[in-house]
This record gives sequence, C-alpha cells and structure tokens, in this order.
Amino acid sequence: IADPVREESFEDPGDAKAVFLIDDTNTGTYHVAYTPTVRGTYRVDVKRPKIAEVQQVVLSATSQLGGSFTLSIGDETTPSQDFDEAVEDIAADLEAFTGITGTVLFSETPLANGGRTLEFTFDGA
Repeated sequence: IADPVREESFEDPGDAKAVFLIDDTNTGTYHVAYTPTVRGTYRVDVKRPKIAEVQQVVLSATSQLGGSFTLSIGDETTPSQDFDEAVEDIAADLEAFTGITGTVLFSETPLANGGRTLEFTFDGA
C-alpha cells in the first residue's frame, strides 16, 4: 500500500515495537504494517485510541411527568429509575456495567413539566 504513515498509533514499553496506522477510512477496518527485522513469530496488537461517546436521554411530557425507566447497553440493564432519580445515581448504575470502562460523566438540563435532558459521556466506551 502506498499510503504514507501518518503517525505512531501507540507506544509500547520494553522491547515491543510500535505499530503504525497506515489506512483509516472510518470504515472500522484498519491496515497495519510491521516489517520484522529478525526471522520468527510475531504477535501484532492493535490498540485504538479512546473515543468519548455521548448519549442523551430526554424525559419530557405535556403534563406533569411521572413514572420510571431503565437504560440498557448491550445485554445489561439498569435497575428501574424513577423519573426524578438523581443523575449521579443513574451514572453510578451505568458505571457498574461490566462493559463500561472509565468514568461516566453526566449533566442535566431542566425542561418543562418536570422533564429534563440527561447527558452521559462515556470516556472509555
């Protein structure tokens, strides 16, 4: 492939060698290149940079809001959340998921009739 090497994709400690990202077309498919200098068997590990994912949950109604809801990621679901559950408690429930690494950041914006917009940022989703 004639694409130029853009940048080192990660640094490894010790005797490991850096692998360079050659092609990134935002398709989820990457081409990595490593040219060994000694004959043998090599293992190539590809590490992607962390990308924060932001999800919004909008709770709204035309009259006074009530009820409960759950949030799911993959096959994990939070316990039932009251409509007025503290956003930090919801974030703590999301952080307990086995598929979530890192911290779940959160914010809340009030809406009419007791509604609100909850925003969750997964810093290592």
